[in-house]
Parts: sequence; C-alpha cells; structure tokens
Amino acid sequence: MDEYLSDNIGQYLEELQQMHAVVTKYETALKNNQTPYLDSNELEDLFHFYLSIDKDGKAEDALDLFAKLHPSDDSINLLRCQYLFHQGKIEDGLKMVDAIDMQDNDLWHDLRLHALVCLKREEEAKKEGSTILYNAEDKVDAALDIASEFHQQDMYESALYFYEAGLLYDGEDMRLIKGAARCYGYLGRSEKAIEYSEKIIEKDAYDADAWLIKASAYMSMGDAAKAAETYGYALAIDDKSNYAWIAKVKAEILSEQYDRALQTVDEMVQHLPMLEPIGYCMKGDVYYIQEQYKEAHKVYKKGFTTSMFTPDSALKYLSCKLKLHRWKEVVSLGEDLLRAIPEEGDVYEMMADAYYHLKDMKQAAKVYARAIKAIPKDIHLMCRYATILLDMRETEKALKVLQKARKIDKESTEVNMLLAIYYFAEGDAEKYTDYLIDVAEVDMRCLDDFLIFYPREKEFIEGFKEAYLHVKEMSEDMLGNKAKR
Repeated sequence: MDEYLSDNIGQYLEELQQMHAVVTKYETALKNNQTPYLDSNELEDLFHFYLSIDKDGKAEDALDLFAKLHPSDDSINLLRCQYLFHQGKIEDGLKMVDAIDMQDNDLWHDLRLHALVCLKREEEAKKEGSTILYNAEDKVDAALDIASEFHQQDMYESALYFYEAGLLYDGEDMRLIKGAARCYGYLGRSEKAIEYSEKIIEKDAYDADAWLIKASAYMSMGDAAKAAETYGYALAIDDKSNYAWIAKVKAEILSEQYDRALQTVDEMVQHLPMLEPIGYCMKGDVYYIQEQYKEAHKVYKKGFTTSMFTPDSALKYLSCKLKLHRWKEVVSLGEDLLRAIPEEGDVYEMMADAYYHLKDMKQAAKVYARAIKAIPKDIHLMCRYATILLDMRETEKALKVLQKARKIDKESTEVNMLLAIYYFAEGDAEKYTDYLIDVAEVDMRCLDDFLIFYPREKEFIEGFKEAYLHVKEMSEDMLGNKAKR
C-alpha cells in the first residue's frame, strides 16, 4: 500500500472514531435527559452525520442545539442552507445563501455553486466556479471539485472547462485527465477521449476505467470491432464489471462477430451468474439478427419469465412466434405484453397480423381499434386499421379513420395512398387523382403501393407516373422561362 493511501485511510479512520465519539456523547446525554454540550465543530459534524443517514429530524435538532449553545456563530446559517438543499428546496436554499453576507467564506461560494448548477443556471454557475478557482490555494483540487459539480448534473462542456483549467496547474493529475476523457466521450469528441484515456493507460495500464472510456469512444466512432477488443482489455483487469461484459457483447453483435458474442455471453454468465437473464436476451438477439428464429425463440422462452427480460427482447420473442406462424401464441403473448407496455404499437400490429392469418378479420380490426385508442396519433396504426376495414368492405368507416389521420399529417404518403385507393373504388377520378399527385410529390416510388390493392392496374399507374413527370417537367420549364424574362 503506498504512503499516500495509507495516510488517507489512517486519517479517515481517525475521523470516524471522532464522529462516533461525538454521536455517542450526544445521544447518551439525551438518554439521561441532559442537555449535551458540544462545541460548534462537533455540532457541525453531528449535523452532517445525521444528514448522511437521512435522519432529517435529528439533523434539525442538531441545528436547534447549535443555535442555543452558540447564538453568535453565523456559520449555522450555512448549515441551514445545506439542510434546505438536502430536502430538495434548492431555490429556497439559494435565496438564503444570497441573503447571507459571508462572501469571504469558502463554503458560502461552494453552496452557491452547487445551487446554481442544480438549477441549471449554467453561465452563473461558471462565473461562481471561476471565482472559487481564482481564490483557491489548491487550484488542482478546487478545479476537480468544481468540475465534479457540473459533471454530476450532465453539464459536460462546463465540467470539461474546469477539468482542463485544473490541468493547466498540473498536467499529470490522473483524476482531472480521467474526468476530461469522460466528458470528451459524452460530448462525442471521441478522438480526444481516446487521446486522454491513453495518457492514463501510459501511467497505469491496469486502470480498467481508462480502457472502458477508450472502448466507448471507439463505439461512438462506429468501430465496433475495435471497441469489442478494448472492452476485452478492461475485462482482463476487472472481470466483475456488468457494464463491460454487456458492452462487449453489444460491440461484437454490431461488428457481426456472432459466434464470439455467444461465447462472451457464456463467459459473462460464468463470472456473473446474476446476469443470466440478460444473457438469454443477448443470445436471443444474436440468433434473431441471423434470422435463426427457432433458436432465438428457444432462448427467449428461457428468459421471458425473468424480471430482467428487456422490452426489446420481448418484442423480438413475439416476432419470432409470428415468423414461426404460431398465430395463437402471438395473440396470447401479445395480450400479456400489452398489460406491461400498453402503448407499444408493434405489439398491436403483430397481434392483428396473427388474426389476419387466422382469417379473423373482425378481431384484427378490433385490435387496431384498441391500438388507436391507446396511441391516438399513430398514423401507421390508423392506416393499418383502415386497410383492414377496406378489406372488409367497411369503406365509410375506413374513410373516417383516414380523414382523421390526414388531419394529423396531410403529407403522409401512407394516408394519401389509401385515400386514393378508397376513391378509386368509389369511381371518383378527380379525388383519387389528387391524392395520387400528393403521393407522387413526396415519393414517386410509393405509387407502386397502389398495386397491392389493384395488381391489375399496373398499366394505369405507369401511365400516371409518365403523365405526372411530363406535367412537372413542363411546369419547371415554364418557371425557368419566366425567370429568364
């Protein structure tokens, strides 16, 4: 154990002993119905101890005793601010800080910085942080503390600013380098994240965090194969990291190293048996991606009853049943999933498809009706519902659904194509032509969807495309000539 670490552990143990003595002294006096006497430092320690174990009532009692025993000590005001912060009353705490005339007190500035960061008043917080750094004797530790405040609130640009500021005073401080590396990664500046993580690795090749930062940066750059390899280095140092195992499998899947991903899942479960349910999800995903639906179904089935089975894997499990033509099982599982995720459109769609293959069009329509009620602005589900209704010759009902969908998105090619199909069936040439034009203006390729309903009308659609392009070309020529004049 190095000397620095040994000294700090010794200091920590000494502080724990002192804290235990203060708490014992205080609570013994209360049991004996006596008023305990503690100096201001002891009462401050007592207050922080009770806050740390969420004993807010006892922390408040400590403040009351502080005020009673040391009425002239203004530092109690800062403790009251901390008490408000602990209760989540950040605005009130900041108002109290600003009302206290203690700008020469370091804690005053620390509390103000904390409140401004929590309230997302980033520019004001940066100014406060700069003031603290300017006045600090230990610039490196001050920069680290300030950066950490921003980092914890996901304000990575500001955190990075103070990490880099600290590095101006000590360019070798590994804490600052690691913090900066993480921020560069979060900000998508992957090359800098790799550069800074390599600085750490040069000093300590056994720093697993540095390898993880580097691997995540490779993932962000789209180099999943390199990321998988780098996650492997991290796991060679710390094979108990949940994150590293899961990230390595994902990287191997993305880089299409499917056999290796399956092997890594087995290794993960061997080292961390509690991750077995996630292992089922991941193995199932590997088979699903390779369209090995029978194998995927077997694995998903094993993991489905566990609490760690992910919604994404549950949807793939349902999809496997659909692809394997297990229509009734799709319906049964779909109902189970909707109780957990009632606004998942894919579940409704797969259930309706199952009913369609069971030749139960009424039930398919009912599923889509439920879907629209649960997800009222989902254009795709509304169009699928209208399609079923058109198949059932419930044309007026289909028209109402499509008109409602068009009010939500009048440029939807899916909606406009179905309206064109409806009016074609009604023989209204003017209206179906208008809707076909609306479709063509967005994407000509979508005109081929018309042939799903009317496969014999290929000649008509080809003629329409030709006429549309001819009119469009003439219009562009006329506009061009007008512009020249």
